[in-house]
Parts: sequence; C-alpha cells; structure tokens
Amino acid sequence: MSEKRKLLLLDSFALAFRMFYAYAKNPLINKDGLDVSLVHGYWGTVLRILAKHKPTHFAIVRDVSAPTFRHELYPEYKANRGPMPEEMAKQMPLLDEAIQVSGIPVLAEKGYEADDVMAAAAEVAYREGFEEIFLITKDKDLSQVVNDRIHLFHLEKGADGIDFGPAEVKEKYGVPPEQIRDYLALMGDSADNVPGVAKVGPKTAVQLLTEFGSLDNLYANLDKVTKKGLHDNLEKGKENAFLSRELVTIQSSRGFKGTLNELEFRGLESDALAKLFKDNEIFSLLRFLENVPSKSGFSGALPKREAKPFETVVVRTTKAFNEMTAAVEAAESPAISVLFDGENQMETAIVGVAFATETDKGFYVPLGHTDDMGIPLNNIDTEYFSDWFVPAFTIAEKKWRMFSAKTALHVLSRAMDERVEPPAVLDAQIAAWLLSPGESKYEFEELCLRHAGIEITAKESLVGRGKNEIPISRVAVEDAGEYAAKTAAATFELWDSLQKKLNECGLEKHFNETEMPILKVLFDMEENGASIQLKSLEELSKDFSERLEKITEVIYQLSGGKPFNIASPKQLAEVLYDDLKLKVLKKTATGRSTDSAVLDRLLHEFELSEADAALIQAILNYREIKKLQNTYVEVLPTLVNKETHRIHTNFVQWGTATGRLSSRDPNLQNIPVRSDEGKKIRAAFVPADPENNVILSADYSQIELRMLAHLSEDEKLIEAYNSGTDIHALTAAAVFGKEPSAVTADERRRAKVVNFGVLYGMTPFRLSRDLHIPMGEAKAFIDGYFNLYRGVEAYVEKIKKFAHEHGYVETLTGRRREIPGIDSADRTECQMAERMAVNTPVQGSAADLIKTAMIRVANRIQADSLPLTMILQVHDELLFECPRNRVNELGKIVQSEMQNAMTLRVPLVASVGFGANWLEAH
Repeated sequence: MSEKRKLLLLDSFALAFRMFYAYAKNPLINKDGLDVSLVHGYWGTVLRILAKHKPTHFAIVRDVSAPTFRHELYPEYKANRGPMPEEMAKQMPLLDEAIQVSGIPVLAEKGYEADDVMAAAAEVAYREGFEEIFLITKDKDLSQVVNDRIHLFHLEKGADGIDFGPAEVKEKYGVPPEQIRDYLALMGDSADNVPGVAKVGPKTAVQLLTEFGSLDNLYANLDKVTKKGLHDNLEKGKENAFLSRELVTIQSSRGFKGTLNELEFRGLESDALAKLFKDNEIFSLLRFLENVPSKSGFSGALPKREAKPFETVVVRTTKAFNEMTAAVEAAESPAISVLFDGENQMETAIVGVAFATETDKGFYVPLGHTDDMGIPLNNIDTEYFSDWFVPAFTIAEKKWRMFSAKTALHVLSRAMDERVEPPAVLDAQIAAWLLSPGESKYEFEELCLRHAGIEITAKESLVGRGKNEIPISRVAVEDAGEYAAKTAAATFELWDSLQKKLNECGLEKHFNETEMPILKVLFDMEENGASIQLKSLEELSKDFSERLEKITEVIYQLSGGKPFNIASPKQLAEVLYDDLKLKVLKKTATGRSTDSAVLDRLLHEFELSEADAALIQAILNYREIKKLQNTYVEVLPTLVNKETHRIHTNFVQWGTATGRLSSRDPNLQNIPVRSDEGKKIRAAFVPADPENNVILSADYSQIELRMLAHLSEDEKLIEAYNSGTDIHALTAAAVFGKEPSAVTADERRRAKVVNFGVLYGMTPFRLSRDLHIPMGEAKAFIDGYFNLYRGVEAYVEKIKKFAHEHGYVETLTGRRREIPGIDSADRTECQMAERMAVNTPVQGSAADLIKTAMIRVANRIQADSLPLTMILQVHDELLFECPRNRVNELGKIVQSEMQNAMTLRVPLVASVGFGANWLEAH
C-alpha cells in the first residue's frame, strides 16, 4: 500500500510576525548583541511541525515585495498598513539566510499574495488526489478554499494546533466555506483596508447570506431587505461590495506555476542549518534537527561525544541504599536533582531525589510515586531517607551542585519537615545567568547543550503537555528514575563547564561571595513569608469596586453617554478617535494605540476641551485602580499559604540583566510607592503578632546617585553628599541661577527628574515629555546639569568608550554585562546600547550593594541570635518583623550593617522606620 501523500504549506510572514511579537518584550540576544528571537521562534516551530506531522510534501510560502493585482484594482488596498517594525526588519536577513540554506522549497509569485499561492498549490494537490492538504495559517480569507481534503491548520503552541475544516469554518463564521467570499465582501476588512458595506458586521452578514444565499442574489432581491437603514447602506455600498469581493477572492487557479514533485520533502540541509544555529548561539534548536530527516545524512548538531552506557540505580534495597550513601559521602561535590509535582514551590509534593558523583551513573530515590488513583507505589520511606539525608546534606565540607537550587531546597524542606540548608551550594542556573545576563530564561536542557554539549531528554517526553500532561508522580519509577538520574549527572558535568567559564571571566569570586550567599538569604526570606491583613484588603477591594463604578459612569457621560468596554483597546480607540476625533499618535500591529503613554501625551501636549481632558484623566485613573485591584487587592488573599497563613513570594535572582532582584507570585516590586492606592496596599502588610511585633523598614537613600558620585569621582557630587547638601536643590539652584534656599518645590522636582534621568541616558526629547516642557528648555536643563557636574559628563564618555572597545561594562564587584548593539551602524540602536552601558555600572553596583547588605544583616542575625526576621526586599528597602520592645536597638544594627556594606567616596545612608504595618514603617 502506497504512502499517503500529505502537503503542508506554511504562511511564512504570518509565522514570522507571530514570533516577533511573541518575543518582543523578552528578546533573545546572543553575545554579539544580535537579536535572534525571530529565528529561534520561527525555526523552533518549523522543526516541530516537520517532526510531528511528517509531510511528504512541504513548502514555505512568501509574499513578494511588489504590488499585486489587488493594488492595481484598488490602490488603497492595505494602504493603512505601516512598515514592518524596525526591530523585526533587522532580524529578517538572518531568517532569510536560514530559509535559504535549509533546502526547503520556497514559493512566491510576482503579482500575487502568499494566500493565492498557497491556495493554488493546494488546488493542484487536490486534483492530483493528495489525501491530506493543510495550509498553516489563521488567515480567514483562506477559509473560502477549505473543503473535504483542503484544511487550514491554526497553530497554537509548538506544532500543536486546530484542524480547521468545513465544520470549523461554519462554526466560527456562521457560513460555510463557499460563502466566505461574500461574507467578507459585505463586512469588509479594516486590516487590509477592504471597504465592504458600511455598518454591516459579522452578524448582519450571516443573516443576509442565510436568507439570500449569495451576494448576487442579495442585490437581485434588494427590495426584500425591509430594514430601511440596512437597505440604504446596501444600496449605497453596492459598488464597494462587489469591489471587496474581487479583493478578497483567492486566486486559486493562477498563483502556482510549479509542480508538486518540486515540493516533495526529502529532508533538510541539516548541517548547514546546524552551523547557522551554532554560529548565532541558538543552541536550543540543535536538538530539534535530530528529529527531522536530513537530505545527506546529518553529522550531528554537536561534536560526537564518546558513547558511554549510563547506569541508573533505583534505590529500593539496603544494598542499593548503602551504595548510594557511600558514593555521596565520599564525594567532595555531588550533584542532586529533585522531582516534584506542582508549580508553587511552597506547596509542591516531592516525588523523588537523584544523586550523581560522576557523569555516567546516577542514583534515584523514589519517595512520592503513585498509581493512577493516587495510591503510593514502590517508594522508600521518607523518614528513613531523611534520617540519612539531612545530616549528609548539611555537612560543612560538601559543595552541592544543583540547578534552580532555591526551589529544590523548598521542596526538600517540605518533604523532610524541617528547613534544610547545605552550607555550600553551586547553582548552575545562577552561574549561567552570571555569564550571560539579560536572557529571558535559563532552561536546563538548553544550558546543558550550550555549555557542556549534553543532550537531555525533555521532561515533556515523560509527562506530556497541555491537556494530556500527567503528574510526574504517576510516571513509572524506572522512567522517572532514569530521567532524574541523568539530570543529576548532567548537572554534575554542567557545573564543571560553567565553573571553568566563570574563572576565565573573573566571575568566580563574585559567584561564591555574593550570589551563592544571597541565594540562601532569599531562601530563608521565602520560607519566612510575610503576613497580610485580609480584612483591610477586603475593605479595600470593596472601596476600589465602588470607585471604579463611579469612574465608569463618568467615562460614559464624558464620551457621549454610550456604554462600552473601557478595557478594550479597540472600543476605546473608536470612542477617542472616531467619536471624539482626537489625534491618533501611534499605531501598532493591532490598531490605533490607546496605551497610557499615548493618553498622557494627549493630555499634556495637545489642547483638549475640558470634557476630553477630564475623560482621559478618568481613563488613566480607572486603569490604575483596576490594575491594582486585579494584581494585588483581589489576588493577594488567594496567595496566602493554608499552612503558614502567610504570603511567600518567589525572589528571582536571574530575572534582570542589571542584577536587581525581582519577585513573582506575587510581584511585590511594583506596588506604587507614592499613590494613595498603593499606600493602602502596603498598609495591609503587618506583623503576624501585632501585639508584640512591629514592621521595621530600612531603606537606602539615593543609592544610585551616590554610586554615580563614587564612580564618576565628580567633586561637586562628592562634596554635596559628604556635607549633607540636598542634591536636588543644588542641581535646581545651578540650573535656575538662584540660591538653594530659594528653589521652589516644582524646581526641585524637575531637578530630581534630571538627576535620576541622567543615569538612564535621558534625552531632551524624553525630559520634555516627562516634565511637559518645551524641547529647548529640556535641552538647556540637561546642559546645565553637565555644566555643574563635569565629572559625570567625563565619566559618561569614559564608560561609552570602554564599552565600544571591550563590548561590555562592569559593576564595582566585577560583575560583567555584555552590551548588545554597541557597535551597531544603526545610530538609534547604538545610542540605546550606550545608554545601557552608562546605566549598568551604576544600577548594577547598587544591586550588588543591596545583596551585600542583605548578606551582612542575615549573618549578623545568625551570629548574634537576634529576634529579627527578614521578610521582604523591595528595590533598596528591607523589611523585617521585629519585637516592639527592641525595635530601636535592632534598627540601629540593621542600619549599621547596611551603611557599612561597601566603602565609597560618599557615605551610605539608610533610613530606618517602624510601625504597625509597612506603610507606617516606611
């Protein structure tokens, strides 16, 4: 029996745009500063498709950058589309190169769009009897060619998606494929600037086609349309309706001039693709190549490692247990890997623990495996394991190799029913971040491949994904054990590679003296958690809801009285730009922008009527309250741990390129400090024992400006800080030509914006925006700043020069950050890189300082057995629960440790406060 023929046709630009926007906020940057996000996302998808769907015929289909017959028919066709985003355009040459070297056929036809070419090739395949034909696109226009064997494939995640056949077309649009042309002709398409008939939307179009069957029959019987408004609109729009039908009709008989034999998929030029991926440091794609046929025989994504049999010892007997304990106890630096169910690190259930002391053997201890009914199955007694493990894990001489160690420590602590902390941890994930800060994620499989050439089976292969995913506790012990043991062995080997690279880059000292100690401090803080007052949040939620209702009514009144979805950018744009005729300042891929920056510009840079200004202010107020309600007020109570009755945030050590800590579940870094609403949320954080304890806050003063004074050695800045002068008043006095005592509050506020803005390379354009002042005045302000602080100006130029020469900059502790784009020929990109270079030593050194301070305070608490519990770190502030009767004494200790954490050319100042809640303390 002959093989079923399956044709897959991929809409290239649709996938490229999707991947660009998927990575826009967290781009993948390689060491040369090149954004490789688009290639990573695009080819990750293509390789998954080829591996999973195994087409006999495959092609990538592209648009030609030239007018089509539709533009000749209607010059305004797609005229509303802006140019490709600049950041995307920069990535297209590499994507094009990858497509070219891949050996995959590429289809494009001058005068036609990709839709036409896909449909035409599909029609040929249909006539030749292909059993399966899939067009990989979500473009609704192509729904008109769907039939029993030509289907669309709507990609969801990876290679998974929705098979979109005739039934799905009817369900989604309300009409069958053969009526889609007329449906689109009536409705029009704002994305492509297809006019359609005014005021005919999807619902009306379906009703008309259900009644009349076709556009032609509708107009032949127009007198039977009894609704006067609709009749008039159809009559006036007749010419546009038939024009629109021509525009949306897919040219399935003309767009393909090749043969299907040319589309036969005979494999990839895998070696060429692998070289391109490796040259551009897109290592995670290499393992996917192994799963796709190769034209000439794939030599391998990575240098061939000597094949060694791997031995997994599943510990079920006393003999195996003794063998494992002997190996672990004899090793100076064993590796450990923990399997667990769940995502919340404070509520996970342990499944098993693996150990490795070499690269080709691992031990696995099953602790929490179950059958499908949840009944424990083939496990070692946890108490028996704990009696050996806890003492062995906390031996002072051992350094434990781990990956994402903090999470593993939480899981182990839950399982052992006590807080377990080894004296020394070597976290490979943190080491990888330190070597290459600024990446969006640091995943185990990719890091093993990149740094050690180790290919690890993905966890998904054991547990599945999506709706088919099962808990790892239900995976067979042997399979889970082999996976865990290999993970531990890979961690063992990965660390050797990372340690060597840390040493080569001069980062091992910082890793050992700052990053690993702070990891343990963060672990303790997460275990401690923070207490919140549920009643105050409940009252605040009620207050916010009432205020939102009132603001909503005001918005409706000011916008003409008609209700609309304030949270919908599309509906809000219609109100602002169509109804009120406000100026459109920015367009995005999804339409006219209504983001807060745009609304702020409209409010401050344009002459608006009193009502329009009040409307925009009301919308901004609505958004702020709604965001706080959705992010904190209603969410915080749901995050209270049922056992501890506290909130346990997750501090992310590798989340920023500058080294600043971030937090999630919940993110406590973004609670507004100055707004009344933000203050009320902070007031909900209280001591667990309010009768005997208070909240103690210790906050660094102007730490980044003090770092700037130290790094720049600017004499005036140093003198000001050493004498206790108000730095903002000093700057304002110099710029406005008056004595510091005569500076007004508004002038000081402006100077404060400039003082901090310089750290981030603020331009006159940005300053004029932020202060709502003319560009000339903003430029004069910045010039005045540099005239006053000439040492800062010299420092800025010195750092830029260093970055251009070396490609990186360093913090005070020697932590290094590569600066992508510093030598770019693109002026805008280069200037952005220079601003990053100037900011990083300042902000990064401030990040190193707060970590050092936290380590000092934690060590002091432990050394002196102080009754002080560190619970939160937010920016430059530390929060503690502290006994009420010792608050002054303990506050001075914290203050002293913070102020002596580093020796700078200017004094470090930490202000200390306390109160019944976080708000009062701060």
